[in-house]
Amino acid sequence: MPRIIFPALRPARLLAGLLAALALTACATLGGSGDTNTADAPSPGAAVRAQRTLDLAAGTLDVLLQGPQGPALRQALAHSRGVLVAPRFIKAGFIFGGAGGDAVVLGRDAQGGWSAPALVRLAGGSAGFQAGVSETAFALVLLDEPSLEGVLRNGFTLDAEMLAAAPGQGLERQASSMTYDGGAAYFSQVDGLFAGVALDGTGIFPDTEANAALYGPGASPRGLALERSHAPASGAARLLRVLQAAAP
Repeated sequence: MPRIIFPALRPARLLAGLLAALALTACATLGGSGDTNTADAPSPGAAVRAQRTLDLAAGTLDVLLQGPQGPALRQALAHSRGVLVAPRFIKAGFIFGGAGGDAVVLGRDAQGGWSAPALVRLAGGSAGFQAGVSETAFALVLLDEPSLEGVLRNGFTLDAEMLAAAPGQGLERQASSMTYDGGAAYFSQVDGLFAGVALDGTGIFPDTEANAALYGPGASPRGLALERSHAPASGAARLLRVLQAAAP
């Protein structure tokens, strides 16, 4: 089962986690959701951050595929039209909460070929009594074309209907019982004070700087993952190898 740790509630850790989550939320909704056609040059650190996200996404998939969720994840990928991989999704809260992280989205064509990975940012917020910090690595397998198109829209928000096919933490449903008639399947590892991370209400925004750093100005998530506007970046080779081995 996913490793879940419930350490003592330390104010310093809680505050640090909350600030990190809120900062990621602000970056996604403000800095990450700008015009994807801007000609502005990306910041010097954008390429480094983009490469780190690609490498961590490859590692996340590799760990999930080697674990108990591996068979279900492989079968879901083989029936998919795309996948969103978030190697570090932080959720933190104390009365008010925030969540955010970097992620990649790839499309898959009818022949099983994977697109160039697009960089996106995830952001969400919540209110009500809560106290905790969690860090989640997850893969959201997109089982039909509308689900892929949805996550590629600027500001698209995940909802319960789209996630209805998700197998919770990836362990409650075996591969033989998976259905592939739409929606998304969710596979994750969770570490922190929250027993799990609800994705509904999470917004998805283009990481304009990271995409520009990898592919050039004007590269958009839709263009990369759906319209195949660019060849994969050289730094995505490991991620593509993992996906191609999992769903040939």
